[in-house]
Amino acid sequence: GGRLDTRLSPQADPDLDRLSDSFNEMARALEDRIHRDARFASDVSHELRSPLTTLMAGVGVLDARRDELSERSRTALDLLVQDLERFNRLVNELMEISGYDAGVADLDLSEVDVVRFLQATVAADPALVADMDRVRDVCSAALALRAAENARVRQPLAGLVVAGADNEKIRPYLDLIADEVNVKRVELGDEIDAYATFGLKVNAKALGPRLG
Repeated sequence: GGRLDTRLSPQADPDLDRLSDSFNEMARALEDRIHRDARFASDVSHELRSPLTTLMAGVGVLDARRDELSERSRTALDLLVQDLERFNRLVNELMEISGYDAGVADLDLSEVDVVRFLQATVAADPALVADMDRVRDVCSAALALRAAENARVRQPLAGLVVAGADNEKIRPYLDLIADEVNVKRVELGDEIDAYATFGLKVNAKALGPRLG
């Protein structure tokens, strides 16, 4: 894949020669389109770099004086900081991709047996497996709450609070959880009673018909 300069040579058969010309014309159009897209991605990423750096510097000044802000302003600032960090990662990745497309950077391709890699990772770090199980449980619970409240997954929410014991173990994966359940930020809490109440409700359908 990726051989954009591939062309067919002229054919002796007139019908095949027409097909060859059509293929070559399509290949040239595809090559031109990919080169235009690569130049566009490169131009956009570089044009975004300077204003994004200015924005991040300005937000950094505000963040340094967050104690002078109201609670509502601090919440808005936190959301802005998180969005800018994500945008910054996106621009950096776009610049990296455009560098590969332009031939400025060399892409090191090597074959990896993903199954053996994951098996080795699991065998070497069982704690990671436990953490991922906890992350999966958190995401499943959050998506179930969305479904119960008729909040579509593609609708971003302001935040999610994960309350319970041993929450610190999932702190490194808060961005992963936020992306999975589509929320702006994920916070950790200690006491679940501060955020939720529990009640017992009979599921009549599961119990079946009453007797007597």
